[in-house]
Amino acid sequence: GLPEEVAGYELYLDEDLSEVERGMLVSEDMHATYVPVTLTGETHEERLHQYEATARALESGPLETHLGGPIAVEHELSETAESDIIRAELITLPVLLLLLVLIFGGLVAGLVPLAVGGLAILGSLTVLRALTSVTEVSVFAINVATLLGLGLAIDYGLFMVSRFREELGRGRTVPDAVRRTVDTAGRTVAFSGVTVGIAFAGLLFFPQPILKSIGFGGIAVVAFDLIAALVFLPALMAVVGRRIDRLALPLPRRTVTGVIDENAGAWARFARTVMRGPAVSLVAVGCVLVAFSSGLASTQFGATDQRYLPADASSRVGTEAMAEDFPAGQVGRLHVAVLGDSGEEAVEEYVERLDALPGAVRTSVARAEEGVAHVEVAYQGATDDPEVQRLVRDVRAEPGPEGAEETLVGGVAAMQLDNLDAIVQEAPKTVAFIIGSTLVLLFLAFGSVVLPVKAVLMGALSLGASLGVVIWGFQEGFFAGLLGFDPVGTIDPTYLVLIMIVSFGLAMDYELFLLSRVREEYLRSGDNTRS
Repeated sequence: GLPEEVAGYELYLDEDLSEVERGMLVSEDMHATYVPVTLTGETHEERLHQYEATARALESGPLETHLGGPIAVEHELSETAESDIIRAELITLPVLLLLLVLIFGGLVAGLVPLAVGGLAILGSLTVLRALTSVTEVSVFAINVATLLGLGLAIDYGLFMVSRFREELGRGRTVPDAVRRTVDTAGRTVAFSGVTVGIAFAGLLFFPQPILKSIGFGGIAVVAFDLIAALVFLPALMAVVGRRIDRLALPLPRRTVTGVIDENAGAWARFARTVMRGPAVSLVAVGCVLVAFSSGLASTQFGATDQRYLPADASSRVGTEAMAEDFPAGQVGRLHVAVLGDSGEEAVEEYVERLDALPGAVRTSVARAEEGVAHVEVAYQGATDDPEVQRLVRDVRAEPGPEGAEETLVGGVAAMQLDNLDAIVQEAPKTVAFIIGSTLVLLFLAFGSVVLPVKAVLMGALSLGASLGVVIWGFQEGFFAGLLGFDPVGTIDPTYLVLIMIVSFGLAMDYELFLLSRVREEYLRSGDNTRS
């Protein structure tokens, strides 16, 4: 009952690693049948279409079926990400509205930042949709656009609305309060947004389409957040005016519009405690951040595969059943394309050399045509095992057969190794670009050399702590019981890059918010402790 465009069975291996019949294999306890299906499409999109057609055909049958393999896992990961982001938004939006209303003490003031976020998300998703006509756009770019767009919009909305209400409390008219807000908080938001945009621009150095598309998505999000915060929000505040405090909650100590009393409140007491011994606070917090950063020492890079899916996910069930019930399912393959007019004897001698490499369990010529030979190198183990990665490097280092123009090594394990190598190669350029650009931007914002250096150092320290917690919690599995997942023991370097970019951008975001206001008060009063 499979679609016509899905054709042929491939050769698999039994326990003795010898060839078996083409067709289906039955597990020893007879409870499962393994049907190897070949997707014949020339492009990834065609093979994905064939996979979806196969899945639909099998769903309508009388048997319990699970499609496994790399393309099945990739498809389910993408679908899971799409459904998860919808569920996350349905949960977080009401919670965010409640928190904003509680923070501002009123419904109108709480709704304003959410309006900014909605506008920014719509704009960034429109840009991502336009990008699909010229380049690949990962589904994870949509996650970034929605979550980051909402988060930054609320940040900027909180900052702007708080300053607007404060200026109204100082007795200014609505137009003057709006102008003062844009002149102070708006300037900070502008520098902050550019800083976050610079962080996402660092992703454009990487060749992987997923990182590039998330980089474009992040830049689009920041751009629309800035437009919403600096154009739409001031206009909205001018229209709402003093009605921003309407529908206030009857809270005993709600946030009210008025002049800040720096001697009142828990934050003021906390600040005074820090300023009594700033060196002690600096050392104490620094030690905590360094301690969390130490988790980076145990980083083990790996690949995203079926292990990242829930235990009952169909593609994970199918893939793991193949490995557990069938010897063939435990065998992966490297695909070597030998280009050139090598003779049959030269290719056979090359196959023998590859077969003798550590980790190679069987090497054969799968097919040969004029000018090209397809050689398969079988191995056992996960594609991100160090032994398998070493085999990929050894196969690439082995000289090709006599007469060959070029040998190209592919397969899942080879692609994962290339992905890791590309990230390691481009990471220094990305870091240099982000740090250099951020230092220049902060110098323009503050007119100081010390403040930018301090901000970048603190951002780097907090970034190291964030990554250390990720390694500790997810790779090592300390969050597994709380969050309900199975630790894999490795972490995909792509995710670390994304966390690094987002964390550093947000660290600089908050650094600018705090330092800009501290500097403003210092220029006004000259009192460092009070500022």
